[in-house]
Amino acid sequence: MINILVILFTLIGLNRILFSNQGIRESLVWVVYGLILGYRTIQISSNLSFHPIEIFVYSAILRIILFKTFNYSSFPISYKLLTINFILFIFVDLVDSNNLYALNEFKNAFLLPLILFLSNHINIDREYITKIFRHYSIAVSVIAFLGIVEFLFPEIMANIFGFSEIVRPRIDSIFFSRLAFLYWGTHLAANLIPPFFPITLFLYIKNESIVSSKIAITFLIIINLFAIYLSGNRISWLFLTIFIVFTIIFLYEKLVYHIKTYIVLLSLSFIIYIYSQPVEGRYISTFKAIAGKIDDRYDSSGAQRLMFVQIALEKIKDNPIGVGWGYKFWVHSDLIQISLKTGIVSGILFIYILLNLLKKNLIKYYMYNEDNIYFCFSCLMIFVILSLGINGNISLVQCGTPMFLFISLIESYYLNKKAFKN
Repeated sequence: MINILVILFTLIGLNRILFSNQGIRESLVWVVYGLILGYRTIQISSNLSFHPIEIFVYSAILRIILFKTFNYSSFPISYKLLTINFILFIFVDLVDSNNLYALNEFKNAFLLPLILFLSNHINIDREYITKIFRHYSIAVSVIAFLGIVEFLFPEIMANIFGFSEIVRPRIDSIFFSRLAFLYWGTHLAANLIPPFFPITLFLYIKNESIVSSKIAITFLIIINLFAIYLSGNRISWLFLTIFIVFTIIFLYEKLVYHIKTYIVLLSLSFIIYIYSQPVEGRYISTFKAIAGKIDDRYDSSGAQRLMFVQIALEKIKDNPIGVGWGYKFWVHSDLIQISLKTGIVSGILFIYILLNLLKKNLIKYYMYNEDNIYFCFSCLMIFVILSLGINGNISLVQCGTPMFLFISLIESYYLNKKAFKN
């Protein structure tokens, strides 16, 4: 039943993108709601499958090419170089070994230039950013809500979504049951939720919230907070902590009194709740891991991840040109993974793109009288940089797409403003 709904959703999205008057403009909305589908893909062969998100992006680009859609902004040189490098490596891989594993790795990473190309053909202004942000908030709230339902009623969700209901995993001695997001395919679903909070704050200040009632907004915030908490995903906990600190530091003078009080009370209540439960050690272990002190009680895979990173760095040192997309080795860091597969040049370009966007956001925030949109952009870029730096997202379309979407939206927003100025 779920598979039929996925196919139906994909066909409706394809029809709207290819044949409606606003198909290109609406394509990114379909991409956002495609995140809800999680791991579900359309299988082409035993080694090759496509996520509905990919199909939406490809179909929108096909329409752009066939109908020569107006290009609102140019493709930056850094992205052009990165794109050329990606294509060169997949060409060599396929000619050398016809490796479908290489093709899967390539097409997942190649979504970045494709989504940017697509957004270049949309007028990405403040109104459109607000629209996409609203849809993203709805999509991740649905993911969070379904995750909590799975946690409370695993048998029902297993029957609906078709996964094998299992006993909730426990963490050795702290008796904390983690939400696995089995309906979505991986606990990494929790990593999509943190952007909800700066986006919701931005929408609230603009009076563009997805719901008008303060009670409803609070309910959505609590749903998303508890989905992150139940996931036990320490990276998401880290993001949340950074967003709270970042908001208090940068928006302290801008926030009216009742919003300051609201944020502080809600944040403190959540932190107090975490410390009242047997998970405070897991929370603190996040910061220990950053300092290089792995706590085996809460971080069973930390030492192994660190070992993989060290191996990858040695391989990059030995082969700075790159080992190719087909090389079967996975690092728990997308930035290192890209550097390993396609060379140190790609890695440097990728890091430059990310840091340049963050720098631009912070400069614009102060240049334009602390405009809230640049604060939101800064939060999102911190999220993207940390996600790509200490997590493995690109290997799964549904995990990598939010990163590429935020990069493309922010980049295109600046490019469009520059184009219209000229």
